[in-house]
Amino acid sequence: MHFLETWRLFPMPHYINIGPHCVTPYECDFTMHCWAHMPKDNSVLSLARGAGWKLLEEGYKHLDEIPEDYTLGATASMQLTYYRSGEIDIEKDEIERFLEPLVYPLYFFDFETIMPGIPEFDDSRPYQQIPFQFSLHVQHASNGEVEHHAFLGDGINDPRLRLIEVMLKALGETGSIVCYNMSFEKARIKELAELYPQHETKLLAIHDRIFDLMLPFQKRWYYHPQFKGSYSIKAVLPVLIPELRYDALEIQDGGTASLVYAQLKNQDAETVKVQREQLLAYCKLDTLAMVRILDHLRNTVEMI
Repeated sequence: MHFLETWRLFPMPHYINIGPHCVTPYECDFTMHCWAHMPKDNSVLSLARGAGWKLLEEGYKHLDEIPEDYTLGATASMQLTYYRSGEIDIEKDEIERFLEPLVYPLYFFDFETIMPGIPEFDDSRPYQQIPFQFSLHVQHASNGEVEHHAFLGDGINDPRLRLIEVMLKALGETGSIVCYNMSFEKARIKELAELYPQHETKLLAIHDRIFDLMLPFQKRWYYHPQFKGSYSIKAVLPVLIPELRYDALEIQDGGTASLVYAQLKNQDAETVKVQREQLLAYCKLDTLAMVRILDHLRNTVEMI
């Protein structure tokens, strides 16, 4: 048989409609092709908690097509309501209560981690979150100037002990430590405290100073239709502070940062230099974003 006729030995692939399998557990590389028939903006698939899949099965593609009396879950319903009205909801009293406990200087802090499937360092387990980098912006007064500090491991040695030493010095002993989704940073700090008992007291003191900037957006005390039901920093930042953009960076997300760092040990010196600068720029934007978001919250409630 001619090799061009070997296709007859294999059945044609069966067409499968788009569905949750396109993005779970990872996004498929062909979504741009398979989803070409969907609206680029405000499709039903932009609704939170997967509400759009049922709507799509029923023939609705755009948010404007959803009937007024259609029943949705609480989050998706809220998202649709604000999409239709175009209004921004700001709960001034809640935000003011949220901001009140903050103590200056403020430390805007963010970790990046790797998760080696095969442990690379002593006292680590498979897929353990190993902090290799942090970014820190320090602000001494409301709307004041900020100073930046950073740490980035060398990509070869266990970065944790040196990271702790630099972090403890940079974070001082007083002032609120602002994170976005603080459960991640708190969990890493507790793990470090358990692993390095000589630093446990100071690390747990840092743990207790952490303040979660995500809360006003998670609780919907500040809701903008363009958040599209999300309260992640990647959703909030471009709406509130459009001049700060992750898509202007070479590294645009934590997963890529982790992959780049894990491969540093295999790169030549020039590539290492370039990629270290890219890693520092990405993590720096995470903490600068928090500075600007908090300033935005303060200025907004003062104007209402």
